Amino acid sequence: MRKNNLLLVILVLLVAALFVSTVAHAKDINIVQAVNNLTEVDVYTVPSGKIFYLKDVVIGNYNSSSCCCARIFKNGVDILYVAVPADDHFAHQFANVTFKAGDILTVRNGDSAGFIMFNITGLQTVAP
Repeated sequence: MRKNNLLLVILVLLVAALFVSTVAHAKDINIVQAVNNLTEVDVYTVPSGKIFYLKDVVIGNYNSSSCCCARIFKNGVDILYVAVPADDHFAHQFANVTFKAGDILTVRNGDSAGFIMFNITGLQTVAP
């Protein structure tokens, strides 16, 4: 019985140490990118040994007409496709969108109205 309790205590301490180590190495990432019309831009590549958790995006359209095709990709696959009204913005919080080392975050302005602004936030930490 005591042996099991000791193993449980050791396990809890190891998990706590891993959590503290991961949190200590966490870094907020803020990406602000102006994207011209009909343009796609790779805005972030996750460094080796890291993980990136996508948290939020705000897309600003300061043009006099709506933008039909603001997009965000993970390794070339759509994770967000949205229209943004004229002289307005769109905000979205993500849950469970994780990028591993080498993954690429890309944004696209698929409209011809003019440039739009992407403000993307996330958390980068060490890979487990």
